[in-house]
Amino acid sequence: MRASCVISVGQLKHLTELVGARESDPVYGRALVAAASLRKVSWAVQVPASVVITAERAASELLLSTLLEEHPLPAWSVLALWLAEVKWLRGSYLYQLAMEIRGAADASWQELQPLLAAAQQQGLARPDVFTQQSLRWAFSMLLTRLIRLPGLGDTEALVPWADLLNHSCGATTFLNWDAAAEAVVLAADRQYRPGEQVFVSYGQKTSGQLLLSYGFLPAAGSNPHDACLLELTLPESDPALAWKQEALRSHGLAPLQVFPLRMGALPQGLLEFAALASATPTSLAEAQQLATQLFGSSKTGFAGGGTTSLGGSHELHAAALLEVVRRCQAALKGYPSSLESNKAELTRLQQQWPISKAYSPQSGAGGLSPGGMLQQQVLQLVVHEQQVLSRTTFLLQQQLSQLRRR
Repeated sequence: MRASCVISVGQLKHLTELVGARESDPVYGRALVAAASLRKVSWAVQVPASVVITAERAASELLLSTLLEEHPLPAWSVLALWLAEVKWLRGSYLYQLAMEIRGAADASWQELQPLLAAAQQQGLARPDVFTQQSLRWAFSMLLTRLIRLPGLGDTEALVPWADLLNHSCGATTFLNWDAAAEAVVLAADRQYRPGEQVFVSYGQKTSGQLLLSYGFLPAAGSNPHDACLLELTLPESDPALAWKQEALRSHGLAPLQVFPLRMGALPQGLLEFAALASATPTSLAEAQQLATQLFGSSKTGFAGGGTTSLGGSHELHAAALLEVVRRCQAALKGYPSSLESNKAELTRLQQQWPISKAYSPQSGAGGLSPGGMLQQQVLQLVVHEQQVLSRTTFLLQQQLSQLRRR
């Protein structure tokens, strides 16, 4: 590793004045803990600018830096190229998201080809350094460790040491750039005692998104942002597709939306979007008039409108409810196993390998394997999604029956 990328002894002392690393937390593994008492709002972490790796810095340090002007790359790819070069840190709907992530990595690999070909021709890189395997590893590191810094214009950067911070669903603070300190800092959102683990928020993400991006699943019921993601789109076979797309565009909406379903609660805009999707306008003007009724005067998304925009028309409201019921039922059919089957398998795994035993450092070879742990977590997630979809279907069918009796 190049000297400029190494954390010096002085920097390490500065980093550890407030927090220290713990390698063997029984639940979280590696973590940062308070080295002394921390007051709320005080800085829990301060990482100096000299350690932060932005795309600009990575580009300046790459062996291939002279080629980047001729072959420009997005920040994400520059950072991945830097990681692959130094080999640093070596070591549903969600399925669709996973495939999209893999597709993005493969697309980045393709966009790197002109630069890598030029590098090999000029003798700047060995073929065994920038392989597709090493770049995939680099992108996986970016997915789990890249930090967006709002205070630095949303710059994306790798922040050594700070990336040991674990997520807590109850945390309200996040890493950000402090211009006065010229450092990435974390302000404590509560008091910490010496030896107590310091937490950060990775953002308002569903449990599935946390599992997919970071490899862990919060305890059941602990994530206030948990939801089952339901995708709604306008079918290509819709004769009024072009009119509906234009009507949505005039309100700042795309023809494909992903809605976070929660147990017993519908997200904003779901019924309105479903009403437009199921409607049969006979002209662009009619589609635009309906969109205005559903979404109000907003030009930037789901604002205005609301359930009152459906309440005035039983027919429109019923069509929206029926459309969401159909989409939920279709989503349930998309799972390879039923809710009952998945619940039974999850119960069997939990009885055979209780999570408490799996997390115990003393469990040794008899503990739950990482693969078995992942299987439990994925099943727990899928069961929750199926329960949300089933409950939503039941509640909307009840509403539909009541509406039809009026």
